[in-house]
Amino acid sequence: DRVEFNERWRSQSSAALADLSPPWIAAILEPNRLVIARDHVGMRSLAWGRLGARILFASEPKGLWRVPGFPRRLSLPALAQYLAYSFVPPDGTMLADIFSLRCGHALELELDASTERSTKFFDFESIPCAAVDAAADADDEVWAQATAQALAQATAQRLPRRGDIGLFLSGGLDSSIVGVELARHAPGRVHSFSVHFGAKLPNELEFARVVARRLGTIHHEIELRPRDFLPRFREAAWHLDDPIGDPITVPNFELSRQVASITRHVFNGEGGDPVFGGPKNLPMMLGHWYGGVDHGPGSRERAYLSSFRRAYDEIDRLLSPEARAQIDPQRDLTLPLTGLLHAERPPTLLGKLQAANLRLKGAHLILPKVERMTAAAGLAIQSPLFDPRLVELSFAMPGSMKLRDGVEKWVLKRAYASALPPEVIWRPKSGMRVPVHDWFLGEMRGYARELLSRRRVERIGLWSYPRLKQILAYDREQPGGRYGLKLWMLVAFETWRSLVLDGEAP
Repeated sequence: DRVEFNERWRSQSSAALADLSPPWIAAILEPNRLVIARDHVGMRSLAWGRLGARILFASEPKGLWRVPGFPRRLSLPALAQYLAYSFVPPDGTMLADIFSLRCGHALELELDASTERSTKFFDFESIPCAAVDAAADADDEVWAQATAQALAQATAQRLPRRGDIGLFLSGGLDSSIVGVELARHAPGRVHSFSVHFGAKLPNELEFARVVARRLGTIHHEIELRPRDFLPRFREAAWHLDDPIGDPITVPNFELSRQVASITRHVFNGEGGDPVFGGPKNLPMMLGHWYGGVDHGPGSRERAYLSSFRRAYDEIDRLLSPEARAQIDPQRDLTLPLTGLLHAERPPTLLGKLQAANLRLKGAHLILPKVERMTAAAGLAIQSPLFDPRLVELSFAMPGSMKLRDGVEKWVLKRAYASALPPEVIWRPKSGMRVPVHDWFLGEMRGYARELLSRRRVERIGLWSYPRLKQILAYDREQPGGRYGLKLWMLVAFETWRSLVLDGEAP
């Protein structure tokens, strides 16, 4: 309770925070300072800033910039970061005077001075990694059982006492193993929801159906097309706050609205990749094992950004000359990665990549988009694979339990091999294939052309219209490609900009 926490805080501040169960954000006011903190992995966001002598903080940036007198100034370095990462990494936001708090950190702010000090209370990077046991099979089974036990506990502790429960079921490994635990702990109460974008487009419905039948869930298949979510695109952007360039974000808002008519309590499989080393690490690991052309300063950071496959490689072509002049690639794009990818701990590259994915993508992309889109629809979302106990367990186990013979998340597959069909366990990850290419050649074409019209672009002064024109026209004679994804990122940003900087209505 509060009294017990206060007593613990006075004697062991970091330990008191580490003992709290996510999700949470905390603010502790002392005589001469304010301490704000964000939970272990960032299940809740925390933004802060100063307005004169006042310190402001909120769970989302709009809690600050809507305060009378608070400045709304675009951060051009953050815009470049958004194009490279598809989100703004810590410690910034898209507005120059608002800052984001890192997950697992507490920030001490002096009340009578403009000084601050950050402290990490959840230091999973320093957990000693176990050596590989000579008896490989026995060692594997110990880690697999420990993983399944930890996920079972994380799931059970998040269950509502009564009523139906939802599961966003993609048919992939991560959501399926969460479904296994839900079916064990709440049989007959679980509704599973799978999304597709039209019968003629690629989907994973067959795998989701197999899992739903095996687990006995009440299964729902929901088709989403731009005509379903475009009328509420601006509303979704308003709730999202800082723009996020992942195309599944707004469809998830529409999905959440439909699921809310059945249940308020929903689980997902988010967290499997960052916590247990998913496929996004493979290009980096291959370069590490077999070498590459670029070995100079910043090469590891540049390779990491290129592996994101966003718009990092053509920032210079997308931004106007005036905007480019205010961007320092080393300071703004690679420096946020340097401390993570070259840290002493964890000692292995795989561990460093996992830490980077948790500290950056997990806390500033995955968890914020999920929490804000579902909360806007009235849902209480649960992501048990992000549980701190699973994070600690993952960093304690040997790397071979996460990546073995080219197979990612090996320990999860071993742990649940008997609970799920082999075609679900062992198939390669494909991810949610959002058909942005088709959308911007069809139903979203007019929306994009209006937002990125020459008149608007020249008035704003941020973009190079000749390059935008090539992307809008899908000019395949030009280098770059992935025009659908880039258009989504541009449209998401321009929607945010019109709401926040121009003050337009949602």
